[in-house]
Amino acid sequence: MILGDHGQKSIHKKVYLNTLFRKKGLIYEEKGQLIWRAFVQGAGGSAGILKVYSQEERERYHMDTVPKYMIEAEIGYSFHDEIKKEVIRDLDAEHIAYGNHGYSPDIDEYRCNFLVSGAGINRNLEIGDIDMVDIAPTMARVLGFSLEECDGKIIEEVFQG
Repeated sequence: MILGDHGQKSIHKKVYLNTLFRKKGLIYEEKGQLIWRAFVQGAGGSAGILKVYSQEERERYHMDTVPKYMIEAEIGYSFHDEIKKEVIRDLDAEHIAYGNHGYSPDIDEYRCNFLVSGAGINRNLEIGDIDMVDIAPTMARVLGFSLEECDGKIIEEVFQG
């Protein structure tokens, strides 16, 4: 079995929204501790707000449903948690090559390969796009066990009979 866990996109700008929040007083120090009234937990592809995801969309994409909002970046930008001097770091200006993940799985050219071969596996089968959450239960079946209580399902057409 050969597979990747997600695609990658080239990043040209790192965005530190927590730096902006600190400058605006939403993150501040009190009695030696940082107090957070707002916080962004970076998940890679997030900045230059392209989309705010609904609760339904976050459930469908198996995203974290605890935060009230989730946002996604334009391609080439990514969120990072740290508080830095700058809000946006220009990686091109620094001649730094960088890649990241965390974008919606619906983005063009953001797919991975999934190749499986062996006893009991259908030969020369092209199954098209699959959900990443379906890989783990399918791998488990190839290895002879099952996963209980997981988001995905076995990709049955991979198997003979």
